[in-house]
Amino acid sequence: METQVAMVGCRRPGALRLLGVATLVSLCGGCADWTYEQIRMQQPVQVCQRLFPEGQSRRTESTLCSFEQGGGRTDVIVVLLTRDQRVCSKWQATHIEGLSGWPAPTRFLLRGELDPQLAGCAEAGPVDALRVVVDELTTVGPDAFTRQTHAWVTAGIARMLERWPHAGGQEPVGPALVEPLGRIPAGGEAQISVRRDGTYAFQYIFPPAR
Repeated sequence: METQVAMVGCRRPGALRLLGVATLVSLCGGCADWTYEQIRMQQPVQVCQRLFPEGQSRRTESTLCSFEQGGGRTDVIVVLLTRDQRVCSKWQATHIEGLSGWPAPTRFLLRGELDPQLAGCAEAGPVDALRVVVDELTTVGPDAFTRQTHAWVTAGIARMLERWPHAGGQEPVGPALVEPLGRIPAGGEAQISVRRDGTYAFQYIFPPAR
């Protein structure tokens, strides 16, 4: 059970729950989706890391991430870790580029979960918790793979926050965000909810359900 905190961009009741079946079918179903579903809050990083494809992931002191790209599709997973190296938040971004001359538009899905207790932001509401995630993901070292992977999730969160114009704060900026922000469409559907166990769930999807 979860309590819906905010939902923006739906054009019919229940649309975000259904999420546009055709859009989700095209976005989900790959290896990245399986990996994301297997990741659990409080999971030790050693267990989580075994779920990631070999040679397509990186680990920092506070994150674990994977990046796969090919055939016009980009799949990204980013996991945030506690100081004792347990999962406190997980994110998946999937982007499918629209093809010129074809009716299907560019499609994008960002979904994430965060445990505010584990993440050290128990006093923060969901929107402030998003800012904590952005701060963490934009504080990275020189590794280009990690910067690129983090940037896809950060840019997706930026698009989500655009749906709440009074949320305050400025959109995340930085050279690594230029490409994903240019490719992730604005104006999608966004949802924030609080689950019975106190964890936050986030979602942004484009195109919005009609």
